[in-house]
Amino acid sequence: MWRVPREDWPPADDTSKMRALGLEADIARWGADLATGAAAGSTT
Repeated sequence: MWRVPREDWPPADDTSKMRALGLEADIARWGADLATGAAAGSTT
């Protein structure tokens, strides 16, 4: 969750514990080659 931008976090009153991944939708939104963490130069 800490790598998800805050504006994409669920609302505080959301009581659901888990959700479906929706991989195709996320790839369509962010692209298949999005670099994160050390690959993006972060010192995580």
